[in-house]
Amino acid sequence: MSQLDPAIEPLLRCAQELREAFERVKLAAHSGDSEAWSACRIAAQPISGRFNGLVRGLPWWRERRLRRVAGYWYDAAGAALWYRVAAFDDAERAAYQALHRAARGEWTRRDMFVLRGEIQDAQVEDDYQNRDLNRAVLQVAKGYNAAWKGKPHQEPAAVAPRSPAPLTIRDQADLRWLLSQDWQWLMLQAAMLATARSAGADRHYLPWLSDALKRLSPAVAVAELEEIAEQWRERRSRYFDNQPPEFILVELLPRRPSTWWWRRWHYADEPLPLLGSTVSTKPLGAGGGTSSAGRPS
Repeated sequence: MSQLDPAIEPLLRCAQELREAFERVKLAAHSGDSEAWSACRIAAQPISGRFNGLVRGLPWWRERRLRRVAGYWYDAAGAALWYRVAAFDDAERAAYQALHRAARGEWTRRDMFVLRGEIQDAQVEDDYQNRDLNRAVLQVAKGYNAAWKGKPHQEPAAVAPRSPAPLTIRDQADLRWLLSQDWQWLMLQAAMLATARSAGADRHYLPWLSDALKRLSPAVAVAELEEIAEQWRERRSRYFDNQPPEFILVELLPRRPSTWWWRRWHYADEPLPLLGSTVSTKPLGAGGGTSSAGRPS
């Protein structure tokens, strides 16, 4: 089916007009002319309403994929052109091409998953680029919320600069345990609460984690451990807000022998306590040491 339905031609023409109107809004915003920017925004609003009306007028069941692709493109175009979010530029172009392909029936479920993944990757990239700004906005919002509830405004207490914490020493077992914690947490998050960040990690970060855990199964050199740790920090920074502290990697640390209680109440990949440490290997109910819940450090 490559012929274009005459009933869908007005939708494609309106999409082209809306895209050109959004591009004029973007150019006017970059020029710094506030009057031209406001005029372009006002001129684009009727076209946007007409486009949404044409999408709602499509047959619900027969053109359900076209309706969904049109919604993806409209959201991506609004982010890339109207709000000038650079992370959505590639996603907007891909969604616009997908809209024409879906209008001609050259569209499959696999293409829908690919397009959704590109938009989710754009959301993750935007969050990663503006993570400091998002934290600042969140702090301002908390202040407004406290003022609305009538609570007195409190300035954050000045924190005296502290000397950096001493670097800890870790070996291959510790590094493998840290990677396995990320893997467990992402699998749990994908099963319970699927978000754009968890979906992006499922496509890009989890496959790398699986390969890295396989590489860490046999004994490897310290240079390879440092390479894996550097890649791990770089990749996980896009999907986790908290970052692990720096540490020094060595070949092997002396550890206690494995006991029945340790194997019974701890994870299989959890490293054994170091020799000379005060960590107990009793079960959780006996007041001994506790195992991690699988959350990333």
